[in-house]
Amino acid sequence: MINQRSLRTSILLLLASFVAGTLAATYRVTDYGAEGDGITNDTEAFTNAWRAVCLNSREASVLHIPGGKVYLLGLTKFRGPCNHYVRVQVDGNLKRVDEVWSDDDNNWLLFINLNGITVAGAGEIDGQGASWWACKEAKALDKRTLVFPAKIFDHDRSIFNMIDYDARVQSLALLHVTKAQVLGLSFKNSAMMHVAIGMSVGVRISNLKITAPAESPNTDGIHVERSRHVIISDCQISTGKSSDRVTLGIEKSYATAEGIHVSDSTIVRTDNGVRIKTWQGATGFARDISFRNISLTEVRNPIIIDQFYCPRGGCKNETSAVQVSNVKFIGVKGTSANDMAIRLECSQSSGCHDVVMEDVDIRNAVPGEQAQAFCFNAHGKKAKVVRPDVPCLSY
Repeated sequence: MINQRSLRTSILLLLASFVAGTLAATYRVTDYGAEGDGITNDTEAFTNAWRAVCLNSREASVLHIPGGKVYLLGLTKFRGPCNHYVRVQVDGNLKRVDEVWSDDDNNWLLFINLNGITVAGAGEIDGQGASWWACKEAKALDKRTLVFPAKIFDHDRSIFNMIDYDARVQSLALLHVTKAQVLGLSFKNSAMMHVAIGMSVGVRISNLKITAPAESPNTDGIHVERSRHVIISDCQISTGKSSDRVTLGIEKSYATAEGIHVSDSTIVRTDNGVRIKTWQGATGFARDISFRNISLTEVRNPIIIDQFYCPRGGCKNETSAVQVSNVKFIGVKGTSANDMAIRLECSQSSGCHDVVMEDVDIRNAVPGEQAQAFCFNAHGKKAKVVRPDVPCLSY
């Protein structure tokens, strides 16, 4: 198991080698045919450049995406394992092709099976999610009677029936990675999740700016599941749905999350702020999770632990549940767009244990209205000021 000290040490050693000039070579996507004109589909050029840096390099190397250009990309896989550590330097802007995919694999930029990867730079990653949002809304209303965007369905309107709009559509996904970093990038308008981490160990995410319109559905900022030792810090998130969340136990699965720490981040006008949600009937654990120094502005649900997650309704009460413990909310402050600012709804069978709230101050965004807290079967402590008061926690 990787602890926080070894994770930081590993990352520092990787950065030290980078600064010391031991990176063997730089592979530019433009040398493999990428146009970067915002019109030409550059997916093949990126794929070829990745294969070269991943499989041909003899030492740690750089995949460079030059600035001053806009690269149009479809589904792009950055698949390992690679010979050595790779830094993907994103100086240009990336834009998703404006299509609605029927493919089951909807990770736009997928980094998978890698040990030692950094994705960093000042570039912008544009998910062009408006078509997805429109179709998701249309399906929710009545797919048989509505008129859809012509550019999507001109050739074959039956594609509408093929698409799973509840599927997770990530702009950037890290799956089965270790010793990974995502640094400094800007994300906007993802079809659904902007950044997703799954089945990974030792991930650091820092200094991201993530934005999407308030009406965009399920455009989570950063989503983490079945992962350990994830550090998220200094991020600004303003999206239509969740910001930072941990999700476990879909379809009664065994799921774990451990060593996840979110700090020094700003969340503005999202549906959800800091959130742990688990499906009923699952098993496993979520533990050693912390949210520190989080600033909230008009967030609808600022703090949530939800062990009764049931997005479509009609779920029966189950006896088994993911074990939630050692969760800390420290220095979480700001305003709630709803009266209910804090909800700790824990499993009836197992409950949540060792929940800590310290220096938490969430006010109602409506002047004169009071913020409220609700808890069920949650146990733990509170320290310093906790506003609104959480009655199930003791001083």
